[in-house]
Amino acid sequence: MVRRRKKRPDPIQSAAARRSTYRRWRRWFAEVKDQILDIHHRRHVYREVMAMVDANSALQVPSAFYGWMRIAYINDMTVAIRRLVDWNKRSISFVKLIEEIADHPEVITRRRFVARYQGWLRGAGHRDFELFASPAAKRIHRRVIERHRRELVVAQRRLRQFVNRHAAHRDRTPMRRLPTYAELDDCIDLLGRLAKDYSLLLEQAALIEVVPIIQGDWKAPFRVPWIQAPVPASPPSAGIAAGGIPVNPRTVEQPWFVGKVLGDEEWQRDPEAKARRVAQQVMARPLPGDPRTVSNPRDF
Repeated sequence: MVRRRKKRPDPIQSAAARRSTYRRWRRWFAEVKDQILDIHHRRHVYREVMAMVDANSALQVPSAFYGWMRIAYINDMTVAIRRLVDWNKRSISFVKLIEEIADHPEVITRRRFVARYQGWLRGAGHRDFELFASPAAKRIHRRVIERHRRELVVAQRRLRQFVNRHAAHRDRTPMRRLPTYAELDDCIDLLGRLAKDYSLLLEQAALIEVVPIIQGDWKAPFRVPWIQAPVPASPPSAGIAAGGIPVNPRTVEQPWFVGKVLGDEEWQRDPEAKARRVAQQVMARPLPGDPRTVSNPRDF
């Protein structure tokens, strides 16, 4: 059943009041459009995640996480749609905006609409205006706007009932048949189409795509393990002490490589104790000029 309308208000006579009303509609639609784009963004992310699961058999296992994700998505989407189709007098909603435009088609005249098209685009402005009005009409046609309202009210009806009875409240008489994903997708698609229509009507702008392009690699977290396997501690190599090796300072000047060997953090973290082994070898060798020097081509 389509929601009944109240008695239609009188037309707005004052030009100043019509200008003010038009500016308010544009502000309202800016907020409504952001909500619709956000709904499409979240659906896109959910679909992409589910596509990852479908493409990877290793992920197709029973999990409470999948149940939670499905319920969170359904509640999030249906509540967001209900917010756009809210008749509360304090709310800014899409359905209230559409109803106001239907009540006052005199606000959007051909002159006001086409004035936002400059120069040679004036012809396109007239053609765009006639998407909402008959040829040669001076204002938009109420019947077009009322058709949009009717489509939206019908599409969201069962989703609204779901929110009222299951998501926002626990009703004593739950729905006998819950909405389907197809009903949810149909309503989201309709919101996207209406967003394009009213972007043209109120902003004289072509909204080409309602799914925002995500900046950056949002799938990066899915390319790494979420749970790191514990790494067993590697035992030290045979004959090499696990602890630090005390090194006595040399009485003669040390070569340049001694500091690099002893101070290299990567070697100090080597589980095979390479740094300690090399340090022992370095400190055990006599320096040039030391009476213990042995002539060997393999020495440093």
